Amino acid sequence: MLNLDDLGSATSLEESRESTPSANALDKKYESDIEVLSNPSQSSIEYENYKFIIINKTMSIGSLTDSVCTAYENKVMRQISMDEKSLNNNDKEIKSSPVTNLTSMLGGLLQSIKIGNNKPLELKTEQASHLMGSNIQYSYTDFSSIDHRIKLHIILNIFEHENEELILLLRAEILMQNMKDTFSGCLILSTSKVYVLKIVGPEGENPQRWLHKEISWTIDRLRRFSPIPFKQGVLIELEQPNKTNDELNSITFLCILQDLQRTLNFLLYVTGNDFLFIDFVLPPICEKVDLKISEHSTSLMHQLLKNCKNYQDKDAVRHLALFSSALLKYQDREVQLKLSSLIVTTSVLVMCNMQWLLPGNKESPYVIREQTMSNLIGVEHYNSSLTLNFLDEIVGEEEVWILNFVTMSAAEVVITSIRSPWEELFSIPLQNMISKSQDSERTEY
Repeated sequence: MLNLDDLGSATSLEESRESTPSANALDKKYESDIEVLSNPSQSSIEYENYKFIIINKTMSIGSLTDSVCTAYENKVMRQISMDEKSLNNNDKEIKSSPVTNLTSMLGGLLQSIKIGNNKPLELKTEQASHLMGSNIQYSYTDFSSIDHRIKLHIILNIFEHENEELILLLRAEILMQNMKDTFSGCLILSTSKVYVLKIVGPEGENPQRWLHKEISWTIDRLRRFSPIPFKQGVLIELEQPNKTNDELNSITFLCILQDLQRTLNFLLYVTGNDFLFIDFVLPPICEKVDLKISEHSTSLMHQLLKNCKNYQDKDAVRHLALFSSALLKYQDREVQLKLSSLIVTTSVLVMCNMQWLLPGNKESPYVIREQTMSNLIGVEHYNSSLTLNFLDEIVGEEEVWILNFVTMSAAEVVITSIRSPWEELFSIPLQNMISKSQDSERTEY
């Protein structure tokens, strides 16, 4: 467990913003390069030639030329052209000299690629990797295993400090302070900073086009990782310095994973022996991850349930599941939902918003729809989609909830949470009521 100083609610995103968007950061890098080359020294020339050798060597291997090093090659060629003009044809003997940690930054990149003679590029894949249509992959077991295109983009265009090294990447739906909607993005930890990157378009071959820096903080401000209820994601807490007692003194945001196993994998990864950088990354006050769920979340959840007409005081909460989207059909209406939450108790199923899981968020918890467990008459399960069919025999009304989860296992956990109270009500196995959608194979639970 983590012993921390009592930190208050989070301050606004605007007050905590420390860095400019990726376009400005990139401009600064070019400006920095121009300043150095306008007054060249022997070491700068040697460094650029060394980078050029590294890139040419990289480009000659397999199919790496187009997919990895195009941006870097262009940058180096522009720098060398400027260097030649500034030297005014003044020939100098160039000797070997120490360089920065470019090798260490790109070394891991090359190690993550399997190379064969005249063969297409192959990427290592993890068992729990998330495969996108563009072949961009995210690992949810080894968070330091990062797609080579994303890794190169981060090193060249995102990092703000010299000798900065990439430690981990977590792909998630992110909810920031005072925001109503989540956005797709990545949490990045380096040896210098904590970054939040925003995905602004299709995840294609060139991450510079779709993965932009949203905000960053120095690593010494990181205070805590902790799970939200039922391990549906991770709450990140950072210190907000230079605040008076009357002002907020912490920043919090959510990385929503919607999957219990992915969340556990991340928490175990940052506390495990395999995470070699943990002693360096986390400051002394943040020695361990806090595995306790905050009282803020649990109290709000019970308060929300008490506002349900079918909730009973002795009801036990079986599960809280966050789903990516949903379609509700009732009373000749169809309602579409974005990322929201489903609470399963022994007697009721409640659909509600999810912003209340972030402490300090201004969005109050509210119920979207609710149904009693006794009204559930059928379950359809196909991959990561779950359809719940309800019938209220008293009023003669049917209702359908179609829920889309991020993984198949997330949908299966919902079925497991429903099974016991449902079977106690009807005295028949829930399996008898589970059907499969067309073209799907039966899965045993």
